[in-house]
Amino acid sequence: MSLGEENSDALNSAVTNAYQLGILTVVSAGNNGSDASRTSPASTPEAITVSAIGPDNTRPSWASFGPPIDVFAPGIDVKSAFIGPNNNEAATLSGTSMAAPHVAGLVLYLKSIDPVGNAKAADVTDTLKLATAGVVINPGLNTANLLAYNGNGA
Repeated sequence: MSLGEENSDALNSAVTNAYQLGILTVVSAGNNGSDASRTSPASTPEAITVSAIGPDNTRPSWASFGPPIDVFAPGIDVKSAFIGPNNNEAATLSGTSMAAPHVAGLVLYLKSIDPVGNAKAADVTDTLKLATAGVVINPGLNTANLLAYNGNGA
């Protein structure tokens, strides 16, 4: 999800209810450079909340931080589909909304390699936390220092 607002019980409950049904929700942390605990759905414990890093593994000052952050992913100068005048544009964009799709793809990858095909939401979330630790520069106060990684070694 690429949206955010002040804390919303309704939005947080929707993400929690989805999780209880086995549906993982990957959300962007926000681009206001503050603690993501103050926004929804980033503050939902059951969400996988993603903040951004640049090419040198530094969290940009605008990328939100704090206890809700589960993992970081590339979020600066990401080539993306974009709605332009011809409806078939591409653009180079930055933001936690560019970082979250990396992790959404990783979640689907992790679900796809489950040998019996029924990976539970908690299993995938636990596997994501095996990310590369300690490489994010300036992750922010009380923020997990984990960089998304597929565990493949390739």
